[in-house]
Amino acid sequence: MPSEKIASLISVFSFRLISSGTAADIVTSFNGVAVPMIVFGNSAYSNLGWIATSSGKGSVNSTTLVSLADTTTPLVSDLMTGVGFKMILDSRSTSLYWGTPTAAAIRAVSIMGQSTQLVSIGYEKGAALMTGTAAARRVGFGVKTDSIQDLTIEGFKLLMAAIEWTATAN
Repeated sequence: MPSEKIASLISVFSFRLISSGTAADIVTSFNGVAVPMIVFGNSAYSNLGWIATSSGKGSVNSTTLVSLADTTTPLVSDLMTGVGFKMILDSRSTSLYWGTPTAAAIRAVSIMGQSTQLVSIGYEKGAALMTGTAAARRVGFGVKTDSIQDLTIEGFKLLMAAIEWTATAN
């Protein structure tokens, strides 16, 4: 089961998961902590300094196709380039969440045909944010935590790549 593999990886490595429903003041308190983190959804992106303003984020239906934005990053696993795919199974009615990050962001996956609307992004430790720099590796993953069980194979591969990259921070 996918969630069992995720739980076992999380218990081995030291990083923080920030749920899409986490309060803004809690998110802000973790911003300067030198511990890697994965943030689900996009509600915290502005508070973390990943996007310029709250208008730099949005959502689309989960049946929307996404595509790889950069094939050289370890955040994209072994997925094929130039092909649109879904991140969440059709049986689940939910949303994908995107943000338009700073220039220093690692661009992994975008809404197909919308290269500035990133569903999966990363920041290496020390990368420039809108305010300050990333205290440790950071990943934004554009699904809510309650949708993880409904990821497609491609979506699951992207999540595993995000966890592995975040967890192996230097």
